[in-house]
Amino acid sequence: MPLNPETSPYYTYSTKALDASWPRHPGSVVLDTPSSNPKDYRLKIAYRKYETTKSAATKASRSPINLVFSHGNGMNKGLWHYHIDKIYQHFNSLPDAYINTVIAMDHANQGDSAVYNKEKLGHTYSWIDGARDIVTIVKDHETASFSQENAYNIVVGHSMGGFQALMAGYFEPNLFSAVLGINPVWYKEHSTHQKTKETMTKWLKKNRIASHFKFNGPNKNWKQDIINWYKTKSFYKFFDEQVLLNMLEDDFPEEFDVNKPYEEIKLKHEASQEFITYFGGYNSYMSSSPLYKYVKIPVYHVHSENDLGAPGGVELSRELLKDVVIPIDIPKLLHSMNAEQPDLTLDLIYKVVDEIISKPPQKSIKDFVWRKELGPDYKSKLVEQEYKEFILEPLTPPKEYKL
Repeated sequence: MPLNPETSPYYTYSTKALDASWPRHPGSVVLDTPSSNPKDYRLKIAYRKYETTKSAATKASRSPINLVFSHGNGMNKGLWHYHIDKIYQHFNSLPDAYINTVIAMDHANQGDSAVYNKEKLGHTYSWIDGARDIVTIVKDHETASFSQENAYNIVVGHSMGGFQALMAGYFEPNLFSAVLGINPVWYKEHSTHQKTKETMTKWLKKNRIASHFKFNGPNKNWKQDIINWYKTKSFYKFFDEQVLLNMLEDDFPEEFDVNKPYEEIKLKHEASQEFITYFGGYNSYMSSSPLYKYVKIPVYHVHSENDLGAPGGVELSRELLKDVVIPIDIPKLLHSMNAEQPDLTLDLIYKVVDEIISKPPQKSIKDFVWRKELGPDYKSKLVEQEYKEFILEPLTPPKEYKL
């Protein structure tokens, strides 16, 4: 069963698997046999790339809007397919801008990335590496789209993906126009760490996270049975049905034929890596939270009233981000509102994008502006201005030293 919708008049899409960021957190990559070749320790990141079908003539007079979507732990890029399809439709008739390229990524140990990296995944996962993967995709692999001078580049993330979106914005403030975090895990009170360990232990005992399904003999209905498990016993049982089916479609290995019976099915990702990813959260957000006050771009913080994903962290995160944060509080909804209430989430995304594109895009190349303001010798004047800011006497920059 393909993604739904399978095609669109507004965009085309394809899946890529290219080099992930490197080097990674110690323990993230462990081989069965040690190697002295650094390339053997390089992971891959799989992502789905959506590209507009608008003609070059139509695009010429408009600003491109590029988005990156980063999923939460245990999910994959397929979760965002429904949202991305609606976004292309909603913004199809903008007079001055258009949805250009959209990236939905699989984290290194989940979705299609897990397939490529299966023999290399270790015993740790740093959420910070995931943020660096976002930057690697945008700067190294999709630079033609995201480096356009008049582009709006927006990074969107849910839960763990929201943390990675924020850190990507911290790493590259001149590349991204804004961050949108949907119930992001930016911080948790230290006192909740023991409670987290207790929760992980309970989940493991009760088999709340699964990726390997065994049946009582050959099962021709294996796919529907797994879907039913997700709908009734998993964390995802409240997901919108189409969002859930698209996410699962990206986790069913292609080698299994839906029309043939199987005694066991292993999904693309491994449940053990899902736990390991949870384990990596505490050190990631605790070590990164002191940096939040240095974030320079707008940060939209969507928080659901009944989100239990980041106890005690919402107020502190907003305080650390007080110069750039735009709080958006949603009554009642749970942690995964983006999947459980996708249309409501889309309304929020539409409003955020409208607000971002109401302002001129941030220019990354300032030379033309400086030349216009300061004249042909603008470069030396800029250096002199910088010296005037920090040197207490009217001295010029050093040019020579006489012996």
